[in-house]
Amino acid sequence: MTEIIVSKIKRIYSAVGEMNEKDLNTLTPIPVKEGDFKGVKFNVRNDLTDEQLTNYCYSAIHNVSNLKDNITKWAKNNGKDSQKILDEFNKSQELKVLSDLSNQDKHGGDDRDGGFSKLYPKLNNVRRLLQISSTDPNTPAQIGPLLDGKINIVGNNTKLVITGDIFDSNGQLVGDLNDYLGKALVIWESILKSYGLKF
Repeated sequence: MTEIIVSKIKRIYSAVGEMNEKDLNTLTPIPVKEGDFKGVKFNVRNDLTDEQLTNYCYSAIHNVSNLKDNITKWAKNNGKDSQKILDEFNKSQELKVLSDLSNQDKHGGDDRDGGFSKLYPKLNNVRRLLQISSTDPNTPAQIGPLLDGKINIVGNNTKLVITGDIFDSNGQLVGDLNDYLGKALVIWESILKSYGLKF
């Protein structure tokens, strides 16, 4: 059973990782000429369809959400405190919203009473975007095309990200999917490490 949990968490890393591409040279440069200006532009979608982008999102959502039941079963079978899992789940809007989105996709509709989050959340505006940032305060993030069409990157956290906006039943923005997935992973990692699991 322990091997199953470790395999599951690795699958989650893989699903979330597929939504974050750090090799920007996978982008195809498109020459641009406007008057005396010459340059290149890039289509960050790289021909991914709306359906493909959405499938990436729900693959990650399902993997993150389904871990709750797997960990709970493992904890009970191994004499661990399974209540910790429920407590953390109930405290986390991210975990509850992701579970609601997973259930909606699985069952084809909203859960009764708004689901775990009570928000009747919906995923919209699924897209791929270019995130330009740096975790080093002494290195400003920059990006620019080279003459050979490749991309010059300054900044250690620049990547292509698949994400979407999460809205509640009133059309109010609840959060960003990529951000929610990241925060949910941190919670699961903390619980698994507290049980002594290595992955």
